[in-house]
Amino acid sequence: MPSSPKIYFPNGKPPKSGRKLQSIYSNILPGSNTSLCRCIASFVRTLLQLNLKEPSNQWMESPSDSHLLTASDLPDSILVHPIDSIPSSALTKLTEKIPPLFRIIFLQDLKQSNFPGLTFAWEQSWDSRWNKLFSQFILKHWRNAHQAGTFKAFHMNPDESSNHSIQNGILHRWFLGRQKGVRLGHFSEQHRTDKKKSEKRSKIRLQVSAYPLQSTAFFSLLTSLPTLIQLQKHRQQTLSELPILPDEMELFDAIKCTSETEVTSNKTFIIQPVNWRSSEFSKTARQLDQIHINKMINLQGPQHVQAFNLEQIRKPDDTPSTNIPFKNVPQNLPINCYSSEYIGTLSALEKQILSTRPPVDFSKLLSITKGSSKCFKHMSFQQFPHQQLSTFVIFISM
Repeated sequence: MPSSPKIYFPNGKPPKSGRKLQSIYSNILPGSNTSLCRCIASFVRTLLQLNLKEPSNQWMESPSDSHLLTASDLPDSILVHPIDSIPSSALTKLTEKIPPLFRIIFLQDLKQSNFPGLTFAWEQSWDSRWNKLFSQFILKHWRNAHQAGTFKAFHMNPDESSNHSIQNGILHRWFLGRQKGVRLGHFSEQHRTDKKKSEKRSKIRLQVSAYPLQSTAFFSLLTSLPTLIQLQKHRQQTLSELPILPDEMELFDAIKCTSETEVTSNKTFIIQPVNWRSSEFSKTARQLDQIHINKMINLQGPQHVQAFNLEQIRKPDDTPSTNIPFKNVPQNLPINCYSSEYIGTLSALEKQILSTRPPVDFSKLLSITKGSSKCFKHMSFQQFPHQQLSTFVIFISM
């Protein structure tokens, strides 16, 4: 078996240039997507609370000058303080998700060792006294968790996962990436908002790309796209406000689920039934639209809704259900979102590609949406504060 690799630098110290260092690491360290790198990164994110749905900015806060001075006088012996035992509950689950209790154990060790901080000193270099100690605390806890069997789900290379130089190099590379992001403001609230918008646009472009260019379906989708996006957004928002399960809130995340609305040549909005959708799923869509209509009537008044509300001005089409090509049917929905007749027309391969999920409880969902629709219907226009009206103004591009 080959010996475990070690990290060497020309003059014994890592270069100051981040680009040169990353170049050296790319030839020595395992790739960022390997199990060892993912494990260490996931562990650090848990310790710094970066894996929360809404992470705080505490991990980016620089230590005070007094804390930096305190750390500069701390001896290496603080690293040998014993770690609290890991509960057995954290060792039995085979998952790559690192439990938050490891942060609790980590903070307890920092407190008992008199280390005065909870994160890196991002404005200082990697080899500063503060960052040296803090990184060694992280690796101390990672090694302890690894030895206890916490990371079985990662299936790491034993030669790499037992090499301290590689562990240190991986953490150093992770630090450099985060340090650059902090310096450039990549973790600010505004940047996160802009990133979410960009990801949403990319998702829509990906969904649109499934339609062949020059086809009738493509041009129909192109002219209807602003309408579909608006209708999808309304249904998603309505679902998010209901007391339902997370999986049920995602029923209309794919824009193809809203493809029953089309814009004709004279710019009339019509409801074109689609053959793949079950009656329960179609009824759920109609009730979500009705909830939105009732809400808008209460917020903006019936005349405005009659003239401008998309859900209200669409007209049903008398033609039979449209046979949607398989490639334009949304995938990975609960099985009862699709009509049994449509499922019966698919080949074994198409059923496999459709990748259906377990059914949702449409009877419960329809009961909830029906009750919510009645609730908004019985509220009066005057019950809503005037300042909320501008929030719900709808613009339809004609």
